[in-house]
Amino acid sequence: MNNPVYLSTGCFTGRVNGRDPRLLSAYHAAFACDGFEWMIHEDFYPHIREILAEYRSLSLKIPAVHADKRIGDLLGRRGEENRRAALDLFERNLEAAETLGARLLVFHPWGVPESDGEATRNFERIAEAFDRFSRRGISLLPENCLCLFSSPHERLTELFSYLPETARVTFDTRAAQFHGETLSSLEAFLAAGRVGHLHMIDHRGAPGDLDARKTVPQPGKGEVDFPAVFSLLRRYRYEGALTMESPSMREHGVDAAVFNESIAYLRRLWQEAEERG
Repeated sequence: MNNPVYLSTGCFTGRVNGRDPRLLSAYHAAFACDGFEWMIHEDFYPHIREILAEYRSLSLKIPAVHADKRIGDLLGRRGEENRRAALDLFERNLEAAETLGARLLVFHPWGVPESDGEATRNFERIAEAFDRFSRRGISLLPENCLCLFSSPHERLTELFSYLPETARVTFDTRAAQFHGETLSSLEAFLAAGRVGHLHMIDHRGAPGDLDARKTVPQPGKGEVDFPAVFSLLRRYRYEGALTMESPSMREHGVDAAVFNESIAYLRRLWQEAEERG
């Protein structure tokens, strides 16, 4: 398996530990991954220059950045002030990604509370972001986030008509499973050459059950058919990276053993898919 496996820092930085960005600095060597997808939280901005300088001094490998989720929220809200705020936040996150040497910027194309209710507004603002930022050497990758009015596959398919032909998606297995479209959506996007990145995260519960989203099992312990996912990736010769994204929070320190077990599980499934041919 030559595809790199990253670990999302959102797995171990959350409310439980005050979203402490220095957990990555302290524990990066404990993780058996090929790099990190750095999740930007709003708490980071007052000290973001110091955080970025610290990561660079440690030569941390951060090929992917997950943009502030508030971008998706702002993209869907009415008003010129929200359009400007979304684009300004987009640029700040892109600058952080550039500082880290990242090549991928994952972002939510819609968010709370509007979700995809007036999706055309989101599409137009995302198209503007692509016009402004897509020539800076970093791939902008909208994620197939949960929808309240349609499905992620349908909405992203609509979005692509607003974007360059080179536009790609970050495919999140949990969001797709929530909508009951994991394998069908993944195969359609792979066949169209539209998958630029993957989030490997499990889900347990009936499609559409919002209560089921309160718990997030590690890969292989929920209902996502990961062997079938890897068979599709092998069939369509996916060459990009995977990010392991299931959380396991501690008030202090990190649960590296849980993450390393999940990373090993994903690598094993990929190897098995290659052996099956």
